[in-house]
Amino acid sequence: MDINFTKAAELKGHAGPVYALCAGSREGTFFSGSSDGFVAEWDLVSFMPEKFSVKIGQPVYALEHILEFHLLVAGTGSGAFHVIDLKEKKEVRHIVQHSSSVFDVRYNSKQKHLYTVSADGHFCVWEVPTFRLLIDYPICSEKLRHIAISPSGDKIALACGDHIVRGFETEFYNPIRDLKAHSMSVNSGFFTNENSLISGGKDAFLHWWNSESEIPYLSVPAHNFAIYTIVGSPDGKLFATGSRDKTVKIWNAETNDFLLRIERKSHLAHTASVNRLYWDKFTGLLVSAGDDRTVFCWRKSVE
Repeated sequence: MDINFTKAAELKGHAGPVYALCAGSREGTFFSGSSDGFVAEWDLVSFMPEKFSVKIGQPVYALEHILEFHLLVAGTGSGAFHVIDLKEKKEVRHIVQHSSSVFDVRYNSKQKHLYTVSADGHFCVWEVPTFRLLIDYPICSEKLRHIAISPSGDKIALACGDHIVRGFETEFYNPIRDLKAHSMSVNSGFFTNENSLISGGKDAFLHWWNSESEIPYLSVPAHNFAIYTIVGSPDGKLFATGSRDKTVKIWNAETNDFLLRIERKSHLAHTASVNRLYWDKFTGLLVSAGDDRTVFCWRKSVE
């Protein structure tokens, strides 16, 4: 059985590199955020832009849709994050806590907590929907790039610029363990299940970790340059990685085998760094965004 991905759409509209993707305001839509300071919404059936768009005024590096409260959170290059009420279609909060770029925002529905990480090396925990600051945790002197949340919501892992993946439990946010993961900055992480984590780094390696080991049980030189993003398919059978080498790679999440490369040569894909991936659970489409200002939508087929 061979898996293939074909291009369903090529979406253009942003005037700068696209750094952020997340689920949209309704099924079959998604949001994108760019260095041009805009957040746009797109329909994954018609492949047309929705009427909704927001001018943030700063580069948008991270987006998170908090579905249960109908809120969209945008992390920016100024260190602030903006909270937009999707029902009222207006900004309801503009919060400045970090001193430099907010690279990731993630919502833990179990705890009803929002997490933010920044280039200032701080990890913050916010109560939702009040957005009261609960914790401001200085993690390290390097950038924090990404937050991974386990399926249960009981654990998180932070991808840190000092080469370490740091794990925490989410009841009191006590450290669980530090994984000396990569030879360079850790840029991304993804929980394949409650006790297994994949990390991707500036060193272009993927490392696979389980809850019982301090060293990876598998390491693969997965790309030619830095890995920026890792996402899993809705059915849990695949995961995808995106890299500065301009490619998206598809992997078997059960065997960890490499399956397919999506690149310009074979798929007329990205011409610059792939910054973010999003796998839509309603349409099954894989969405990729990059420095070429373009968003691609990919449809899986099985032959």
